[in-house]
Amino acid sequence: MTGKALITGAGHRLGREMALYLAARGHDVALHYATNAQGAEAAAAQIRAFGVKAAVLQADLLNEAATEALVPAAAAAL
Repeated sequence: MTGKALITGAGHRLGREMALYLAARGHDVALHYATNAQGAEAAAAQIRAFGVKAAVLQADLLNEAATEALVPAAAAAL
């Protein structure tokens, strides 16, 4: 089964591991980050190596408008 996922906090630690886990199983992954662009881009490169799509999206989840825009942006990117 393949699908698409949006992982918040995907630039490091648990979020990154979840994103890699899903990518290894054939899922396209949108990686959200707040401040760690370098970590998110590095994770995206690892994900693309699995032959799936990866999108990197920045958003401050404390900002309601940014949060509401995140899911549509992820869907459009994947």
